[in-house]
Amino acid sequence: MTGRLFFSPVLVAVVLIAAVLVLQRVLRKRVRPAVLHTLWLPAAVILAGVIIFTGTNSASVHSPDDEGRPLDETMMEQLNDLFFAGSWYSQALTSTYEDPRDVDLGQMFYNGSKNRQITPEEYQYIQQQCGFPGIDVMVISPQEMDEALLEVFGLTLEDTHNVGLDQFLYWEETGCYYLVHGDTNAIGITFAEGQTLGEGCLALTYTGYDGTYLVRLRLGQTESDAGHVYIESHQAIDPAYTS
Repeated sequence: MTGRLFFSPVLVAVVLIAAVLVLQRVLRKRVRPAVLHTLWLPAAVILAGVIIFTGTNSASVHSPDDEGRPLDETMMEQLNDLFFAGSWYSQALTSTYEDPRDVDLGQMFYNGSKNRQITPEEYQYIQQQCGFPGIDVMVISPQEMDEALLEVFGLTLEDTHNVGLDQFLYWEETGCYYLVHGDTNAIGITFAEGQTLGEGCLALTYTGYDGTYLVRLRLGQTESDAGHVYIESHQAIDPAYTS
């Protein structure tokens, strides 16, 4: 599942207009012109329904004055679906930060690439460098890091403060980052509750094994990323949390 929650009425309008024009051209020689004009009526009704639907479902996150409204069950389900175990969204919550540029890259990319496995040649070279025979080696490219960071934060690797990047070994020959370990830090997040903050922002809480956490999300507001979910911050809020 992608990080986009809503679709655009503009796109629906374009598709409907194109469909009506094509249908009119096909039927032009078969029916009277007056009948052809009536094809616009159902298209208008469909478009009005889409606008009402999207307005009803997104008003709570797009209205700057609608602050403090609890998120409905559908919205909570959609958000929880983004944070399944091992997703880049859930991996982004393996460290805490007030500024997304301070995300711990060593923790977020701890489990390596989702697209490929390490080659025997890479494994042998990294083992020689680290001296941990028999331990798993994770690999990930800067390009995949960029893709994940853009999806989750709207940032690139260059935009971050490189927190935790020194945990990796970089091999110039492959242009990739490597991490040696025998475990995983994959987590799945289930938000307990959430509310709107106004101006397209949301606040959600969940309980982890060591306390309660607050996650601030922002929904994209431009035509190209409307409804896309970005993480703004991740902080521990349980007073008992001491780490």
